[in-house]
Amino acid sequence: MPLSKSRIAILPRAFSRSTCLRRIPVNMQQWVGTSFFPARSQMNYSSQSNNEDNSSTQDDSSPNVQQEMQKVIEGKLSQAESGDSKAMLDLAMIHLSGTGVEKNPEEGLKWIKRAEELNDSSALTVLGIMHETGMHRERDLEKAIDYFKRAADFGDAEGQMRMAFAHANGQVGGERDMGKALEFFEMAANQNHPEGLFFLGSMYENGVVVNQDKEKALELYKRANEQGGLKLASDRIEALEKEDQQ
Repeated sequence: MPLSKSRIAILPRAFSRSTCLRRIPVNMQQWVGTSFFPARSQMNYSSQSNNEDNSSTQDDSSPNVQQEMQKVIEGKLSQAESGDSKAMLDLAMIHLSGTGVEKNPEEGLKWIKRAEELNDSSALTVLGIMHETGMHRERDLEKAIDYFKRAADFGDAEGQMRMAFAHANGQVGGERDMGKALEFFEMAANQNHPEGLFFLGSMYENGVVVNQDKEKALELYKRANEQGGLKLASDRIEALEKEDQQ
């Protein structure tokens, strides 16, 4: 169950999708020795950055906002107590961020663990991020990768992306495996994950463990741009189309 747009709206900044995607410091140049793979921190989402800027100006302390948020929390609590893992993770994020309630990491972690017990794939990814970054958890890369693998197996696109980078950076078994990275990028791309589409396009554009295919790369970049408004994707589209015209 990938993170939904409604869930993203109440995530604390530390776990919002656009920041989660940039939290792991992966330098793509390290694992192929070339410059055509950008660091993930360079992935800019024009629409998301605008949304983040707008959200920062909202007055969360106004009575109306607080009342609405309390209704949301009550609804989520009822759903979570009925066994809804999505609501459990939403509650976890609410308590971790202090959105509408006093910040309570212990309560937040309780609900994440409850969601994990139900194999909620998004919860598994979040726990992996926690272990990787040391956020509310002891930093442990091995545990992080275990969580990402479980999340990926349950179909979470972001978990699949994390596994792609783990294989690309030699964090699984101590050796880089670009073939495995390709597999996980493909899984994420099949779910229209913008960065999955972009990095898969990069592999085809540059012939990394696949036959070079710039036409396919262009198609993947266009899909990435449509799904996420990735500036780097639009840059590659422009470059490849100019190259084709020459």
